[in-house]
Amino acid sequence: MRGAWWAAILGLLLGAVLGVGLLLYRGAPPGGGRSEGTAADSVGDKGAAVADTLADAGDGRDAALRASRENAIVRATQLVAPAVVSINVIQQQAVRDPTREFFEKYFAIPHRDSYEYVRSLGSGVIVSSDGLVVTNEHVVQGAVQLLVTLSDGRQFQGVVVEEVDRYDLAVLRIEAQDLPVARLADSDDLQIGEWAIAIGSPFGYLLADTQPTVTVGVISALNRDIARQNQHDRRLV
Repeated sequence: MRGAWWAAILGLLLGAVLGVGLLLYRGAPPGGGRSEGTAADSVGDKGAAVADTLADAGDGRDAALRASRENAIVRATQLVAPAVVSINVIQQQAVRDPTREFFEKYFAIPHRDSYEYVRSLGSGVIVSSDGLVVTNEHVVQGAVQLLVTLSDGRQFQGVVVEEVDRYDLAVLRIEAQDLPVARLADSDDLQIGEWAIAIGSPFGYLLADTQPTVTVGVISALNRDIARQNQHDRRLV
């Protein structure tokens, strides 16, 4: 009888222990006591941090690349390009007529010049905000009409103010105000080997895009002068 009582008590205790253990097992989250949502949030936070780091690194590389592209030639072009213009010229040129020359020479027919009108194109640069433009003298030589096209597409009639054949330079004027200007510097400050940038827009009148073209070279020499022939001959003797 006593053994039966002990067996009953032992069974009750064992059942209680098993019941409490089962309740604890069902209530405890997997993964050593961490909740599933907390673990997912942690992984998500780490992924976002890695993505932000990669994005910052990419932005840094892009900024460095952009900075490396912004060299002196690019900056000079950006400064000068708005002041570069296209010049469309109608020129009056003398026409040589062999037949007329024959009759003038052998039959004393009075000489009369014959002319024709031709179109040509060139470039110039604005040097004052009130409309002074510098170009080559050969561009406007014999011009009877000048049409100046700005980098923004605006067009103005031009008038020749000055021509200097010796230096192949000419100055035009257009009736406009507040124009972009190319700042002139001292040519005596040039050094051999420095970059030289040729910026022009000879076809701006014909193209939908009036932005100028750019060509790059270097200053190859300074103050070159051709010696007179007799000096050259003496050096060879």
